[in-house]
Amino acid sequence: MSLTPEQRGPLTVHVFESLRELGVDAFVTDRFGGVSTGPYASLNLGDHVGDDPAAVEANRALVADAAGAPLVFMRQVHGAHVRDSQLPLGEADGLTTVGSDALCVLVADCVPLVVADSRRLSVVHAGWRGLAARVLHAALAQFDDPSRVYVGVGPAVSAETYQVGPEVAECFAEVPDALRPDDGDRSRLDLRAVVSHHLRESGVPDGQVTFAQHVTDGGEVFFSDRAARPCGRFALVARRVVR
Repeated sequence: MSLTPEQRGPLTVHVFESLRELGVDAFVTDRFGGVSTGPYASLNLGDHVGDDPAAVEANRALVADAAGAPLVFMRQVHGAHVRDSQLPLGEADGLTTVGSDALCVLVADCVPLVVADSRRLSVVHAGWRGLAARVLHAALAQFDDPSRVYVGVGPAVSAETYQVGPEVAECFAEVPDALRPDDGDRSRLDLRAVVSHHLRESGVPDGQVTFAQHVTDGGEVFFSDRAARPCGRFALVARRVVR
Protein backbone atom coordinates (compact mmCIF):
# COMPACT_ATOMS: atom_id res chain seq x y z
CA MET A 1 0.00 0.00 0.00
CA SER A 2 1.22 3.49 -0.79
CA LEU A 3 1.60 5.81 2.16
CA THR A 4 -0.16 9.15 1.77
CA PRO A 5 2.20 12.11 1.17
CA GLU A 6 1.30 15.13 3.25
CA GLN A 7 2.99 18.52 3.41
CA ARG A 8 3.85 19.70 6.93
CA GLY A 9 5.82 22.91 6.87
CA PRO A 10 8.91 22.38 4.70
CA LEU A 11 8.64 18.59 4.95
CA THR A 12 6.71 16.00 3.01
CA VAL A 13 5.85 13.13 5.34
CA HIS A 14 4.32 9.81 4.32
CA VAL A 15 1.31 8.95 6.46
CA PHE A 16 -0.20 5.60 7.50
CA GLU A 17 -3.87 6.35 6.83
CA SER A 18 -4.80 2.92 8.21
CA LEU A 19 -4.02 4.06 11.78
CA ARG A 20 -5.99 7.30 11.81
CA GLU A 21 -9.16 5.53 13.00
CA LEU A 22 -7.27 4.60 16.17
CA GLY A 23 -6.42 8.27 16.72
CA VAL A 24 -2.79 7.62 15.77
CA ASP A 25 -0.76 9.99 13.61
CA ALA A 26 2.03 7.82 12.18
CA PHE A 27 4.30 8.87 9.35
CA VAL A 28 7.66 8.24 7.72
CA THR A 29 10.10 10.97 6.79
CA ASP A 30 12.11 10.91 3.57
CA ARG A 31 15.53 12.46 2.97
CA PHE A 32 14.32 15.88 1.76
CA GLY A 33 13.59 19.25 3.35
CA GLY A 34 16.35 19.37 5.95
CA VAL A 35 19.62 21.22 6.37
CA SER A 36 22.27 18.48 6.30
CA THR A 37 24.74 18.37 3.41
CA GLY A 38 26.98 15.89 1.62
CA PRO A 39 26.07 12.21 2.07
CA TYR A 40 23.59 13.23 4.79
CA ALA A 41 21.55 15.51 2.53
CA SER A 42 19.26 16.68 3.66
CA LEU A 43 16.90 15.44 6.41
CA ASN A 44 19.29 13.21 8.34
CA LEU A 45 17.95 12.46 11.82
CA GLY A 46 20.75 10.21 13.06
CA ASP A 47 23.15 11.71 15.58
CA HIS A 48 25.57 8.76 15.41
CA VAL A 49 26.57 8.70 11.73
CA GLY A 50 29.11 11.54 11.53
CA ASP A 51 26.84 14.42 10.55
CA ASP A 52 27.11 17.93 12.01
CA PRO A 53 25.28 17.78 15.38
CA ALA A 54 23.76 21.23 14.82
CA ALA A 55 22.28 20.09 11.52
CA VAL A 56 20.84 16.95 13.12
CA GLU A 57 19.31 19.03 15.90
CA ALA A 58 17.73 21.39 13.34
CA ASN A 59 16.36 18.45 11.33
CA ARG A 60 14.88 16.86 14.44
CA ALA A 61 13.18 20.14 15.29
CA LEU A 62 11.54 20.15 11.85
CA VAL A 63 10.21 16.63 12.39
CA ALA A 64 9.02 17.47 15.91
CA ASP A 65 7.06 20.36 14.43
CA ALA A 66 5.53 17.96 11.89
CA ALA A 67 4.58 15.60 14.73
CA GLY A 68 3.25 18.37 16.96
CA ALA A 69 5.32 17.25 19.95
CA PRO A 70 8.92 16.65 21.04
CA LEU A 71 10.35 13.40 19.72
CA VAL A 72 11.21 10.50 22.04
CA PHE A 73 14.23 8.49 20.91
CA MET A 74 15.92 5.30 22.01
CA ARG A 75 19.52 4.13 21.61
CA GLN A 76 19.00 1.35 19.10
CA VAL A 77 21.26 -1.69 19.47
CA HIS A 78 19.71 -4.40 17.22
CA GLY A 79 18.27 -6.26 20.19
CA ALA A 80 14.83 -7.12 21.52
CA HIS A 81 14.34 -4.81 24.51
CA VAL A 82 11.18 -2.67 24.53
CA ARG A 83 11.32 0.42 26.75
CA ASP A 84 8.59 2.65 28.15
CA SER A 85 8.80 6.11 26.62
CA GLN A 86 8.65 7.78 30.04
CA LEU A 87 12.00 6.30 31.06
CA PRO A 88 15.27 8.17 30.42
CA LEU A 89 16.99 7.60 27.08
CA GLY A 90 18.49 4.12 27.03
CA GLU A 91 19.30 1.12 24.90
CA ALA A 92 16.24 -0.45 23.28
CA ASP A 93 14.77 -1.40 19.91
CA GLY A 94 11.18 -0.73 20.82
CA LEU A 95 9.40 2.18 22.50
CA THR A 96 5.93 1.93 24.01
CA THR A 97 3.47 4.35 25.61
CA VAL A 98 -0.13 4.71 26.73
CA GLY A 99 0.22 8.49 26.55
CA SER A 100 0.68 10.99 23.74
CA ASP A 101 4.47 10.94 23.34
CA ALA A 102 5.78 11.18 19.78
CA LEU A 103 7.76 7.95 19.49
CA CYS A 104 10.61 7.81 16.96
CA VAL A 105 12.54 4.94 15.38
CA LEU A 106 15.50 5.61 13.05
CA VAL A 107 16.41 3.38 10.11
CA ALA A 108 18.31 3.14 6.82
CA ASP A 109 17.32 -0.33 5.47
CA CYS A 110 16.04 -2.04 8.62
CA VAL A 111 12.27 -2.36 9.03
CA PRO A 112 10.50 0.37 11.06
CA LEU A 113 7.09 -0.52 12.50
CA VAL A 114 4.28 1.19 14.36
CA VAL A 115 2.01 -0.99 16.48
CA ALA A 116 -1.23 0.27 18.05
CA ASP A 117 -4.51 -0.68 19.64
CA SER A 118 -7.11 1.57 21.25
CA ARG A 119 -4.89 2.09 24.32
CA ARG A 120 -1.20 1.41 23.65
CA LEU A 121 1.20 2.63 20.97
CA SER A 122 4.66 1.30 20.10
CA VAL A 123 7.37 1.73 17.50
CA VAL A 124 9.92 -0.95 16.67
CA HIS A 125 13.31 -1.16 14.97
CA ALA A 126 13.62 -4.55 13.24
CA GLY A 127 16.78 -5.46 11.38
CA TRP A 128 17.84 -9.05 10.91
CA ARG A 129 19.48 -9.21 14.33
CA GLY A 130 16.41 -7.81 16.07
CA LEU A 131 14.12 -10.17 14.19
CA ALA A 132 16.35 -13.11 15.08
CA ALA A 133 16.14 -11.96 18.71
CA ARG A 134 12.31 -11.82 18.32
CA VAL A 135 11.90 -8.10 18.89
CA LEU A 136 8.39 -8.16 17.38
CA HIS A 137 7.31 -10.84 19.83
CA ALA A 138 8.64 -8.68 22.67
CA ALA A 139 6.77 -5.64 21.35
CA LEU A 140 3.47 -7.52 20.92
CA ALA A 141 3.79 -8.94 24.44
CA GLN A 142 3.17 -5.38 25.72
CA PHE A 143 -0.38 -5.44 24.31
CA ASP A 144 -3.39 -6.99 26.06
CA ASP A 145 -4.71 -8.72 22.93
CA PRO A 146 -2.53 -8.90 19.77
CA SER A 147 -5.58 -9.91 17.73
CA ARG A 148 -6.88 -6.35 18.22
CA VAL A 149 -3.61 -4.67 17.23
CA TYR A 150 -3.00 -2.76 13.99
CA VAL A 151 0.47 -2.51 12.48
CA GLY A 152 2.12 -0.21 9.94
CA VAL A 153 5.34 -1.39 8.32
CA GLY A 154 7.55 1.28 6.81
CA PRO A 155 10.07 1.32 3.94
CA ALA A 156 12.95 -1.15 4.16
CA VAL A 157 15.48 -2.88 1.95
CA SER A 158 13.96 -5.34 -0.53
CA ALA A 159 14.99 -8.96 -1.01
CA GLU A 160 16.26 -8.04 -4.47
CA THR A 161 19.15 -6.07 -2.97
CA TYR A 162 19.60 -7.71 0.43
CA GLN A 163 22.22 -10.43 0.06
CA VAL A 164 23.23 -12.29 3.22
CA GLY A 165 25.65 -15.02 4.18
CA PRO A 166 24.85 -18.48 5.58
CA GLU A 167 25.20 -17.33 9.19
CA VAL A 168 22.32 -14.89 8.70
CA ALA A 169 20.24 -17.17 6.49
CA GLU A 170 20.42 -19.89 9.15
CA CYS A 171 18.47 -17.67 11.54
CA PHE A 172 15.46 -17.67 9.19
CA ALA A 173 15.65 -21.12 7.62
CA GLU A 174 12.23 -22.05 9.03
CA VAL A 175 10.44 -18.86 7.91
CA PRO A 176 8.30 -19.45 4.78
CA ASP A 177 9.35 -17.41 1.72
CA ALA A 178 12.08 -15.56 3.64
CA LEU A 179 15.07 -16.81 1.64
CA ARG A 180 15.95 -17.10 -2.04
CA PRO A 181 19.12 -18.90 -3.25
CA ASP A 182 21.81 -16.61 -4.65
CA ASP A 183 25.42 -16.97 -5.79
CA GLY A 184 27.42 -19.65 -4.01
CA ASP A 185 26.46 -19.89 -0.35
CA ARG A 186 24.72 -16.51 -0.39
CA SER A 187 20.98 -15.89 -0.10
CA ARG A 188 18.56 -13.03 -0.59
CA LEU A 189 16.65 -12.27 2.60
CA ASP A 190 13.13 -10.86 2.57
CA LEU A 191 12.85 -9.00 5.86
CA ARG A 192 9.18 -8.26 5.22
CA ALA A 193 8.40 -11.96 4.91
CA VAL A 194 10.03 -12.45 8.31
CA VAL A 195 8.01 -9.56 9.74
CA SER A 196 4.76 -11.04 8.37
CA HIS A 197 5.58 -14.45 9.85
CA HIS A 198 6.45 -13.06 13.27
CA LEU A 199 3.35 -10.87 13.43
CA ARG A 200 1.21 -13.86 12.49
CA GLU A 201 2.94 -15.98 15.14
CA SER A 202 2.18 -13.27 17.71
CA GLY A 203 -1.53 -13.32 16.85
CA VAL A 204 -1.91 -10.24 14.64
CA PRO A 205 -4.37 -10.89 11.76
CA ASP A 206 -2.93 -10.29 8.29
CA GLY A 207 -5.78 -7.89 7.49
CA GLN A 208 -4.63 -5.55 10.26
CA VAL A 209 -1.13 -5.08 8.86
CA THR A 210 -0.31 -2.33 6.35
CA PHE A 211 2.96 -2.62 4.40
CA ALA A 212 4.35 0.47 2.69
CA GLN A 213 5.15 -0.34 -0.92
CA HIS A 214 8.20 1.92 -0.74
CA VAL A 215 11.67 0.39 -0.41
CA THR A 216 15.01 1.93 0.53
CA ASP A 217 16.87 0.39 -2.44
CA GLY A 218 19.23 2.90 -4.02
CA GLY A 219 18.90 5.45 -1.23
CA GLU A 220 17.38 8.11 -3.47
CA VAL A 221 14.17 8.80 -1.51
CA PHE A 222 14.94 7.10 1.81
CA PHE A 223 18.43 6.69 3.25
CA SER A 224 20.01 3.29 2.57
CA ASP A 225 23.11 2.07 4.38
CA ARG A 226 23.60 -0.60 1.73
CA ALA A 227 23.52 1.96 -1.07
CA ALA A 228 26.03 4.41 0.43
CA ARG A 229 28.21 4.73 3.50
CA PRO A 230 28.19 7.02 5.32
CA CYS A 231 24.53 7.94 5.07
CA GLY A 232 21.80 9.49 7.17
CA ARG A 233 18.82 7.98 8.90
CA PHE A 234 15.12 8.57 8.28
CA ALA A 235 12.37 8.12 10.85
CA LEU A 236 9.05 6.51 11.53
CA VAL A 237 7.22 8.75 14.01
CA ALA A 238 3.98 7.84 15.77
CA ARG A 239 1.83 9.75 18.24
CA ARG A 240 -1.68 9.30 19.58
CA VAL A 241 -3.54 12.53 18.91
CA VAL A 242 -7.20 11.55 19.48
CA ARG A 243 -8.66 9.50 22.35
